[in-house]
Amino acid sequence: MPHEPVGDVNLYYELHDFCEPWRTARRPIVFIHGLGGSHAMWLYQVPVFCADFPVITVDLRGHGQSRGGETDFTMADMARDVVRLTRNLGVERAHIVGLSLGGMVAQQIALDHPLSVASLVLADTLAGAPPGSEGLLAEALHFIENNDMAEIARARITNAFTERVDPVLRDYLIDQVSHNRKEAYVQAARAAFGFNARERLGEIGAPTLVVVGEQDRVTPPVCSEELARGIRGARLAQIPRGGHITNVELPAEFNRVTREFLLPL
Repeated sequence: MPHEPVGDVNLYYELHDFCEPWRTARRPIVFIHGLGGSHAMWLYQVPVFCADFPVITVDLRGHGQSRGGETDFTMADMARDVVRLTRNLGVERAHIVGLSLGGMVAQQIALDHPLSVASLVLADTLAGAPPGSEGLLAEALHFIENNDMAEIARARITNAFTERVDPVLRDYLIDQVSHNRKEAYVQAARAAFGFNARERLGEIGAPTLVVVGEQDRVTPPVCSEELARGIRGARLAQIPRGGHITNVELPAEFNRVTREFLLPL
């Protein structure tokens, strides 16, 4: 399976391209997963998008099948990894679709490497923890630091879905997240909880779609509303009945709003 050396890590990625070769190719889409996830979190998106766009899915450093650089890393490190990967693959600019942690990485890419971004889809994410939430963040990080991955996965994935989700699907994702390497998961959580691009959103110039589940308890709709207000010209799409992982819980709705945004670009 493909690994690409980028700096101090070897990133695992997959490339899916079923575009008709006689048509003008669109820019690729890079899908970036959430905390504790992997490229496999996009299983409902890859088959839908790969006929119209080359699709790249990636495991962030410390996640999935990527190797190396699992301690002392920042959001900027994760963003730089993704940009190095795309450049190594010969991709000058790409559409960046990020979920939760992946949405923060996508914002960091747009801020640090704007010429690499054709557009952004920021799903179930935020620009920074809301003011006054420091106590809740400290409590959440304490839970992560002091429990094993099985307990962390059970609590966080259960909270990420609504009560209507298929329990078999929920339990599958709990199992997947529970296999994360604890040290890397903690480091990624620290990077996510410390992320704050709130004062820099006006610097983002790429066309942007912000997507959020109506019932997202992890990054509630108010966080997405702030993103859409702060990024010039951004659109906001709220998915009724959706939780925090809308691309998995309600994939048809997620795919529809994302395709409607990306296809004209």
